[in-house]
Amino acid sequence: MRDNSEAKLFERAYLLPGVLSTRLYLKRANRLAEHRITNIIEPLFTLLSAEGKVKYPHAELARAWELLLQNQPHDSICGCSVDEVHREMMVRTDSFNNILDALERRARLSLNDQSSSGHLSDNDPARNHNHLTIFNLSGQDQAYPVYMSWYSEEKDKKSPNVQIIKTEKRDELFSGPGITPYYKLLQYNEGWVWPGTVPGIGATSVPWSKGVPKLTDKVAGSNATSTADVKIITNELLTVEVSRDGGISAIAKDGQRYNLDHRLQDVGDGGDTYNFDPLPNDVPVEAKFISAKIGSKGPLVSSIILNYEIEIPDQVIQAPGDLEPNEIPQLSRSTKLVTHKIQTEVSVRKNVPIVFFETTWDNKSKDHRLEVLLNTGRAVKETLSENHFSLVKRQHKNEAFELPVEIGTEAPIDRFPCQRFFITNDQIFLNTGLPEYTVNGNNVAITLLRSVSLLSRGRMRTRGGGAGPHLPTPEANCLGPNKTSYAWAPLPNHTDAYNIAEQFEGRLWACLSQTPIKQLDMVRLNNQATRVISLHNDGNAPVLRVLNPTDQIQEIKLSGNLFKERVTACCLNGESKKEKNSSTLCVHPFELATARGLS
Repeated sequence: MRDNSEAKLFERAYLLPGVLSTRLYLKRANRLAEHRITNIIEPLFTLLSAEGKVKYPHAELARAWELLLQNQPHDSICGCSVDEVHREMMVRTDSFNNILDALERRARLSLNDQSSSGHLSDNDPARNHNHLTIFNLSGQDQAYPVYMSWYSEEKDKKSPNVQIIKTEKRDELFSGPGITPYYKLLQYNEGWVWPGTVPGIGATSVPWSKGVPKLTDKVAGSNATSTADVKIITNELLTVEVSRDGGISAIAKDGQRYNLDHRLQDVGDGGDTYNFDPLPNDVPVEAKFISAKIGSKGPLVSSIILNYEIEIPDQVIQAPGDLEPNEIPQLSRSTKLVTHKIQTEVSVRKNVPIVFFETTWDNKSKDHRLEVLLNTGRAVKETLSENHFSLVKRQHKNEAFELPVEIGTEAPIDRFPCQRFFITNDQIFLNTGLPEYTVNGNNVAITLLRSVSLLSRGRMRTRGGGAGPHLPTPEANCLGPNKTSYAWAPLPNHTDAYNIAEQFEGRLWACLSQTPIKQLDMVRLNNQATRVISLHNDGNAPVLRVLNPTDQIQEIKLSGNLFKERVTACCLNGESKKEKNSSTLCVHPFELATARGLS
């Protein structure tokens, strides 16, 4: 389905691969929204409702899904419509998140004592929260830092189990259903909390006193050190070194060193929202490393902040004169250069075998593509890419092709799609809404930005004809603040890919509560080769979807409070299969299996 070699035979059926990287802010918002509703809110309320804490919010979730799906028609999520359409998408995203914000508040309220403190907001420290309650919404036991915010009467004590990133005095407005709004001057805190080990599809509570969770922890934390020649962060699973010239290396627990490099490179783009189009004789511009400094110093998260500068031409210009039909316009980058400052925070987290990257900059130029290159250590000949509930194997030969292509045809595909990750050379490369990657020699490249000015051009070097109306789309240049998140990890065993992807996204949810929740062990899967994809309530009973990402039949024995006796195997549309009900599922290779519990 990624082969466009016969486009001319099928009435110019172009593949239009550039939509993978058009308006990447939309892809990021979509990825975060899908993760939040599917991996956090739905399973959280399934567990809370099963415990009798709160009613499952069917109507609110249905509305949230409606808003999310309205953003996903192909011209919408692909970013290849007029600017007004995509502005409306971000309005829907805001409405979507407002609904989920309200549901998270309802979840917090359900874990607090309403009879004795009903006049107080859920996050008012006057409630005397004495427990930290953590839900693990993945299928496997997890132990890694979780990000949360909370208020306190005064600055909290230092603890090896808490790392405050932001703290400030606020005259805060508190309110809620049935609560008269009131103001309080309090200390607002935001940061990382260590929860200990939390069972898969379950929850636990640990005592909390004056901003400190009380638990015994033997897992080493993260820390940062600095010398004149190198900046180092480590979490005992990985050590990351940044040299004086900006080179990044990672040393795994087994001692193997990976020289990742981390280079930022920019090229001109004469294309449109459908296709990237390289400019003749264009020379890539590489960001210059400026400095590195220690950011966070642990004990839960430590980081190094890298600063780069890159001179990017302000736009692509077209040679004057009228064009003949099917004539390719003569395009070149302008001589006016604009300095861009780019910042990358490289971090490691306690007990997580991943190097996290967060890159931010203010885009001031038009018509260009910015990408990050990471060195894998040897030639990339094959990748495994996560796509829709599957891993797609691709062979890479890096064959050259001539431009321009003839009329009615399209250039061969040299950029490839992925969902959360792709794998090569025993390494995994993860992303948040950056679905386009390529390979070149030893390097892999992830597109961070594609900036274009037109919905469609009539004729290009990579496409032999138009693909849509010739309308200006200035907002597709993504001018202004841009934020991207990606990551890397060693992967000697490919079966660990899904677990690492879940740790990258984060499947823990935490809040302060007045009373402890008994340790929940709601769903147990005895087969760790399978992955929990979703858990929700269909109105009658809990519904669990499990993926078998292997090429072998996997048998799963379900246990726990949600599936106490028997489960009903269902089709994706919810219809029961004819096979006999039992607590065991037989999941075929690459199958997404659905099981419904008792109502």
